Amino acid sequence: MHLFVVTSVIYTYQASVFSPMKRLEQLINTFDSIYSKMQGQQIYIVLIEGSMLSRGEIKVLSKYVNYIHFTNVLNFPKSMGEASLLKSYFTSNHFQQLKPNLQTISKISGRYYLTEEFNFNRYPLESSVIKTYDDVYDTRYYRFNASNADFFISKLDDVMKTLDREDIEHSFYRNQIFPKHTLIHPNTLGVEGQIAPSGAVQKD
Repeated sequence: MHLFVVTSVIYTYQASVFSPMKRLEQLINTFDSIYSKMQGQQIYIVLIEGSMLSRGEIKVLSKYVNYIHFTNVLNFPKSMGEASLLKSYFTSNHFQQLKPNLQTISKISGRYYLTEEFNFNRYPLESSVIKTYDDVYDTRYYRFNASNADFFISKLDDVMKTLDREDIEHSFYRNQIFPKHTLIHPNTLGVEGQIAPSGAVQKD
């Protein structure tokens, strides 16, 4: 089974040109793209939400995901918020119970979506797939083998210790978040979305 974790903060204090309603619509587009590009695969989708949602919003989102994990990160800067979302879920009982059934773990940032260029089967399932720019890792989408989950969680602790002086993209790279021998750095991921502060389209 292939796990997709989707990090999200629908109601955010960070700069955003998008309303919460629009962010919710974009998040649903994320889920639709996963189902579209992973047809024929056994998948499990977890939404890791960092803000408080209404019952109606939870009901809507529950139609698209297998599980919603809540943790409040509204008072954190962006990088620490993202790392805290991941740490909260990956150390949860839910994940620990799910882990033995998993082959791979993919993380995609909410509001981004998989495009026609995305090909899950392009790289071996044993590999860690993450795009890099010089000394920066692109954290919008990455994938790693579930056997490396404990390694990732341990390294995440190291990352969080540095986020008072650098962003998560630089810290992921500097702390070597994945085992070196598993790494693949693709030129194209097949992921697209709009940057919250400006609305500009970002393609990877």
